[in-house]
Amino acid sequence: MKNSIINNFLEDINNNSDLKDQLRSACSKKKNLYDFLSEDVILFAEKLGYHITLKDCLDYQSDGNLGFVKLRKEIFFSPIKRLITVISSICFFMISISVGLSFLMNQNKHEENIQNLDTKEKSNEQDSENGDNAEEEPHEVVGALDFSSKKCGYDAREIAEKLKKYDYSPQIRVPGDSPKKVVFLTFDDGPSLTVTPKILEILGKNDVKATFFVVGEEIQQKGRDAILKRTLNEGHALANHTFAHDFSFLYPKGWLNINNFLLDLEKVDIALKNTLGDKFQSRVVRAPGGTDSWKGMDALEEYISKQNMALIDWNVVAGDAETSRKSASQLLSRVISSSRDMSLVVLLLHDSTYKTETVKALQEIIDYYRKENFEFGILV
Repeated sequence: MKNSIINNFLEDINNNSDLKDQLRSACSKKKNLYDFLSEDVILFAEKLGYHITLKDCLDYQSDGNLGFVKLRKEIFFSPIKRLITVISSICFFMISISVGLSFLMNQNKHEENIQNLDTKEKSNEQDSENGDNAEEEPHEVVGALDFSSKKCGYDAREIAEKLKKYDYSPQIRVPGDSPKKVVFLTFDDGPSLTVTPKILEILGKNDVKATFFVVGEEIQQKGRDAILKRTLNEGHALANHTFAHDFSFLYPKGWLNINNFLLDLEKVDIALKNTLGDKFQSRVVRAPGGTDSWKGMDALEEYISKQNMALIDWNVVAGDAETSRKSASQLLSRVISSSRDMSLVVLLLHDSTYKTETVKALQEIIDYYRKENFEFGILV
C-alpha cells in the first residue's frame, strides 16, 4: 500500500516540471540521501497530500525500488547537463591536441620504453617472489581488520539473539571447535583523549581485543581521528552508538523516533568513513540506553534485521555509568558478582572522558576472566 502511494507521488513529480523545479529549490543543499528524504521529500510530499515517513521510503528502497535515487539524480544533475556537454566538447578538443603533441614528442622514445618495461616486469616478478614492497589492494573492512576478525571475531547477530533468549552457554566460534567461555569487553561513548588511550594500552599489554561503540560527535572532536585509527589498527572492533547519544532526539517522550535514529546512524557511518576510508563499515549497533529502556523499538529491530546488521545490548554491567560514582574496587566486585554461572558475557563499560575508575579496574577485570578460563572476543 505504501509503495503504491510513493509511486504515485514520484509519478506526479516526474510528470510536472514546475513541481520538480520547486523540489530542486527546496533541497539544493541536501546532498545526503537521508537528509534529502527526511527534510525535503517527505515535507514536500505532505504539501501534495501524500503522508509518508522516512521508514516508508527506506522500506521502499529495501524492496529494490530506485525511484528516489533516480529522482535525486534528476534534481541535482539535470540543470547542469547542458553545461557539462559544452565543457566536455571543449575538453575533448583540447585533449585531442595534447595527445597529438605528446605522441609526436614521445615517438622517438618508444623503443626505449619497451625495453624499460621488460626490465621493470622482471624486477616486479622478483619483488613479488621475495615479498618486498608488496602492496595489497584496499578491501572492505567490516567492523575490524581481518587478522583480528579471524582470530577472535564472533557474528554479532548470533550473540545478540542469544542475549535475547538468555542463552549464556559456551560458544563455538568456528565449526569443529569445542565450546568455550567467551567474554566481550565493550566500551561505549568514546573515543576520548584521556581514557581511551589508557584502555588501549592495557588491552595491548594483555593481548586482549575489545569492541568500541563510538559516538559520532566524539569522532569529530580534535585529535580523536588518531585514536580511532589506532583502535582499529590494534585489532579492536568499532561499532555504531549513534551520532549525538541524545535521548530526547532519539526517543522523544520515551518513544523511538525511527527517522531520527536512522539519521544518527548514517551520520556515524559517514564520520567513520571520513576517518578510516570508504572501505570501512560496521554492521553492529548499540542503542543508547539499551533496547529495553524505550517503547516502539520493534521498528528499529525490523530495519536492522533487513539490513543484515546486529542490534546488541549487554548482560553484565560494571556500573561505571550510574549516577553514583563507583570506585575501581566496586566496579570489579559488580563484574564478578554479575558474571557468576555465565559462559557468555557481554560486559558494558565506558571510555568517555571521566571514566578514570574504569581504567583502574580494567586490569583486574581482565585477570578475573582469564582466571575463570574465558576467551576474549570481538563483535563483528
